[in-house]
Amino acid sequence: MDVNEATISSQLGVLRVLEIGDDPALAYCGLQFARWGAQVLVAEKFVGSLPDQSPMVEGHSLSWLYQTANKTIVQENIGSLAASADIVLSTLSLEELKDHHIELGSDTIYHLVRPYAAGGVFEEMAGSSLLLEAVSGFLSINGAAEREPLRMPANLVSFFTGVSASVATLAAFLHRLNTGCVEQITSSQLDALTCVVPFVRSQYVGDAEQRHGGPATGVRLHPIGSGRVSGNLADPLVFEALLASLGIDSAQVPRSLLTVAGRQDSHKLNAFLREVTKLFDAEEVFTRVMQSGVPRFGLYQNASEVHQNEQVRALDFFQHVDHAELGTVNLPGLPAKFTEFSFPKVQLAQRSPTRNWSGPKLESRSAAKSAKPLAGIRIVDFTQAWIGPFAAMMLADLGAEVIKVESHHRVDVWRNWRGNLASLNLRNPEAHPYNVSPNFNSTNRGKKAVAIDLTHSEGVEVAIDLIRTADVVMSNFTPRVMQKYGLDYESLKQINRTIVSVSWSGYGTTGPYSDFKANGATIEALAGWDSLFGYTDDEPMVMGFYQCDAFCGMQMAAYTLLALINRELTGTSQCVVGSMLETALGYIGEHTIASRVGESVKRWGNRHPDYSPHGVFPTIEPNEWVVIVCKTDGEWRTLSRILGLTDTTYDDESDRIREAPNVEKLISNWTRSRARDEIVSTLSAAGLSVAPVLNTQEILLHQEFIKRSWFKKQHHPDIGDTLHAGFPWRFSESELQATLP
Repeated sequence: MDVNEATISSQLGVLRVLEIGDDPALAYCGLQFARWGAQVLVAEKFVGSLPDQSPMVEGHSLSWLYQTANKTIVQENIGSLAASADIVLSTLSLEELKDHHIELGSDTIYHLVRPYAAGGVFEEMAGSSLLLEAVSGFLSINGAAEREPLRMPANLVSFFTGVSASVATLAAFLHRLNTGCVEQITSSQLDALTCVVPFVRSQYVGDAEQRHGGPATGVRLHPIGSGRVSGNLADPLVFEALLASLGIDSAQVPRSLLTVAGRQDSHKLNAFLREVTKLFDAEEVFTRVMQSGVPRFGLYQNASEVHQNEQVRALDFFQHVDHAELGTVNLPGLPAKFTEFSFPKVQLAQRSPTRNWSGPKLESRSAAKSAKPLAGIRIVDFTQAWIGPFAAMMLADLGAEVIKVESHHRVDVWRNWRGNLASLNLRNPEAHPYNVSPNFNSTNRGKKAVAIDLTHSEGVEVAIDLIRTADVVMSNFTPRVMQKYGLDYESLKQINRTIVSVSWSGYGTTGPYSDFKANGATIEALAGWDSLFGYTDDEPMVMGFYQCDAFCGMQMAAYTLLALINRELTGTSQCVVGSMLETALGYIGEHTIASRVGESVKRWGNRHPDYSPHGVFPTIEPNEWVVIVCKTDGEWRTLSRILGLTDTTYDDESDRIREAPNVEKLISNWTRSRARDEIVSTLSAAGLSVAPVLNTQEILLHQEFIKRSWFKKQHHPDIGDTLHAGFPWRFSESELQATLP
């Protein structure tokens, strides 16, 4: 049936979501639903310190402003709102909610979002992105080899785990729509983050991932004029393309920089580039290099510069709203667009002492319950590398049948990464190299596979026959690829009138960069992530392992589920078009806002703008570290007693933040004479938030995961048994499994 935009928008607006809690991950999960058009009410009594989070401008938290967009903050009638909600998102357990006289309706989906899962050794520890990174193995890979591990900047960890929670919530809601099944879900932020960590690769190569000051591939930031670019200039093709864009002959290059090994000396390479590029513009150089066909090259920008970038402006990404005291505020747009309708315009949060839900409640079908939330959904997966395969794998974990399409002419590029597998004892010595890539095998579990040569008309017909039986087609190529084979949305809906087409590219479908290829590292540079990442006393850096791919992939999974829900509500085909650039910009939204209202955006390293200490500290063993976080003056006094301090100079939080280097020195003097486990045991026994920085092999054997049997052993016919990620979510009515390698 034909459904006009107003009808679709009103149906989305009927969805009732109540947010009860004080974690930025929870708030960002709720933000997804609010921006999609759902009614999202926030119980003000339970928000804790979220309204006081940095960055602050004129007494206003820009984080809170961003996280509450399109929401309504309510003070009263929380119990009746919960009883009639479709979804309750909370950091409070059901027992804790009952203590506040809040009980859910019989058809209300309840989602508990916690930092750590029940049953683990850190279950009772306070949440903190830095602590989560330490325990997951994530932290051990980021930063310089000769220095302490370095945390992700901004709220990236909280926001990513919030999107992960939205994926589970959407799957549960789709399950309820189709069957009437009402789920209770528990999300672990630690488990969501651990799903991204390349510990499968560590098992294949027999060694933990190391810190290299950037990805092991050699991608680094390099000066061009007054700006920077991001790329692996040790790669001869990339270096030659850069020289060509600068009009520099190889004879002008110092002999030491003409070799791959020589260019790995970034100090000498950058000194040369500073000298010869003084009159060049970094964006122009980036554009020339990309137009030459080099696929992996990026442009560095800070949170302010992104607003003026020609590609961001072409996408019309930022949306303007008026604030009574801050003036015009640029809020981030959404990571994707639907071609069949528009999302509601962004607006600042409203406040209402009392508020009731609008419109009738959505009805659910009564049908036989399925074993998994997405049982019966078939996805044809044309994606490659990390972002798309990761998204499709999350949906396979939730029960969808995912059929991956490759060709012997064009295998998934991640099959080509095998690294140093000399230590790997292959179960099948005759294994084809394409089958023993840890990168590929870790992002394509639970899927079926078919090889189709789309360069032949017969191959296209095979693909079309498969699509006729499918619910979703996913791709992450540059925009022209699917159109080339007649598999773009306009063609697909002629084949299957209720198809859901989901495509994600690096830079979007319009604008001067739309045909450029991208990956996690190039997007991190352009979207401002790199400008926020680095030690406080040094230059900005590239993060360790292209994590932006997986972070964007989780949003791709969320929008796929949103499109499936829209299809159920309207009966029509759906087309989702997203970009990594827009997705990544949304993940640092509070800082892009700050840059436009006069707030200086700075790199905090491992420190936190709102409390201290918050850092990574040495132990008696080289390259073994601990994370210690104190959020209150009371916690600091407990720590200072253990440290043997008698001076009360730093008893006030504002003093500790201002004098963070001195506070950290006092702690380091104590930790560096003790073993990591001793430090963790001593401080945790005192009720403090402390965690070991685990590497990507240690997490496999740590009691946090062993006690919960979280890692799942999978058998691969060529590799043998390998531990893979468990699930970031636990459902009350569905048992998730991932049995296929």
